[in-house]
Amino acid sequence: MLTSVVSLFILAAWQPGVLARTQDGWTSVEVSGSSLSMDPSTAEAVHLLRDLTDRYAPAGRSVLVLPFWPGAYPLLGRDAPLWEIYALSPRSEAFQRAEIQRIKKADPGFALVFNMAMDGREELRFSNSHRWIEEYIHTHFEAVTDSPNSAYQIYKAPDKTEAY
Repeated sequence: MLTSVVSLFILAAWQPGVLARTQDGWTSVEVSGSSLSMDPSTAEAVHLLRDLTDRYAPAGRSVLVLPFWPGAYPLLGRDAPLWEIYALSPRSEAFQRAEIQRIKKADPGFALVFNMAMDGREELRFSNSHRWIEEYIHTHFEAVTDSPNSAYQIYKAPDKTEAY
């Protein structure tokens, strides 16, 4: 019993509600009609996603967020343009080629890629585990150079009027 009480006391300090009341910088962000308290980095990421959507994917245009933020789609009111919304494990070329076809069909206005080594494992870095999708993004989107975070690789769809 004592161990449980001590554990509860120690872990309570790490609960988001407690952190929001005891740490500076937490902010209230409107999500799906509810006001949520977020730490500064999460709030910054939400604002970035919304800003990118406003700039590059207005009027319900699809977006592409890879490899591990499936909550971005409901946050933005968009459907995921591919099946693998949590792309952490390496996939075959055939699977990735099918995903590329889904991306083409969805015509996303931008792609946001977190290209970091998951758990410090280079083989799980998106560019290593999904190299054909990564190559497709590099060749069919334009890099946006003003990313607020070096972990975010941001790409925008080319202006369709430039193709004519």
